[in-house]
Amino acid sequence: MSKSLAKSQSKAISPPPPESLLHQKQREYEVAAQRMQDLVDERFHHEYPPHPEEEMEVYSKPMSEPLNELKKTVGRFSGRKGKIR
Repeated sequence: MSKSLAKSQSKAISPPPPESLLHQKQREYEVAAQRMQDLVDERFHHEYPPHPEEEMEVYSKPMSEPLNELKKTVGRFSGRKGKIR
């Protein structure tokens, strides 16, 4: 039994070397920057929530009668090929 115990102990993974001070500072800076960006994103979406349905309505509905006439005119000429005279 002592042989199997010795083999398993030799295969144990050694702990990683301690992080250098420079790497610690870089990692802390990256984590802090990511936290700040998350807070900015969260605040932005809180103040300006996305409204995709409103954006679609703006572009799908004509605003006035001249726009309706323009759409009809363009619709009549869209099937023709060649120059419009």
